[in-house]
Amino acid sequence: MTPPWAQRADGGRSPTKRGPEGQPSGRILEGIKWERPESQGKVTILRPCRPTRCARNLPVAARGQPAVKRIFTSLWQSSGVKETARRQNDKQSGTGLRGEPESQSPCGEVIVKSVPMIADYVVPLIGGLENQCSDLSLRFVSSPELESITPLTPTLHIRAGTRPAGEALFVKPLGTLHFGLYGAANYVARLGLPQGYDDLGRFGFVVHDRAWNRVPWEKWLVAHYPQAHIFLYSDCENAHRVAISSGHCLGFLPSSALLNFPNLVEVLPPHPEWSAPMWLATHAETMRKPHLANITQSIGERLARVWA
Repeated sequence: MTPPWAQRADGGRSPTKRGPEGQPSGRILEGIKWERPESQGKVTILRPCRPTRCARNLPVAARGQPAVKRIFTSLWQSSGVKETARRQNDKQSGTGLRGEPESQSPCGEVIVKSVPMIADYVVPLIGGLENQCSDLSLRFVSSPELESITPLTPTLHIRAGTRPAGEALFVKPLGTLHFGLYGAANYVARLGLPQGYDDLGRFGFVVHDRAWNRVPWEKWLVAHYPQAHIFLYSDCENAHRVAISSGHCLGFLPSSALLNFPNLVEVLPPHPEWSAPMWLATHAETMRKPHLANITQSIGERLARVWA
């Protein structure tokens, strides 16, 4: 009598050769017996003391292949996995299937990392970019820290000062950003307007914390007034605007701040050293992807029109 572990998955008896101890010959993989009955054209799966039905009627893709490889090849060809994968590859490559409309290219998350104090310019200009990509998600980061530009994550760097250097970079000039020295109307009414650049010693200022004396206008302040009274240190853009508009101190802001804080007064004419050339930089690998290149060019052209 044939023992239970030698029964075929379909309930029959295995016609294959027996080993020296009466057990069916074949390959053993993790306790599972795989056989290839030549006469039936099916794959037989044997388990010790328990027959299995998972391989019933499974076609053999190629008789010359090992049993495990044949099974996965059969699943690949018969279950629609191959066709599904081909459709997905076509969508990602933008070619599309014959008779199907081309879908939008997926973008995912794109990081826009900028120097501080220019959110008033950047955020209003990114509207409509979602029409260029099906799943665009923008992350705006305002930080004085300059990080390396790498191709790991799609990142657009908006920088001020010297042109970003690097052979593998795409760099677009954006024009010049002008800053002014502002104070609230009640603050100016209390202390009066400064009589000139040499009269700023009696006013308090709000400056950046980690970027202290790094941005152009704060470099100028340190050079001319090393002992200037710093009322507030903060790397938060909104903290600068609130501290100035609340009448606590003077501070450097772009002219766009007047749109949201009409009580601000420009206390002195802008100094040339308060301005900075602006650049849009990203890695060259980012520009090789058409949808990311379009987003980069759109943001660059919009900012260049504002700062030209």
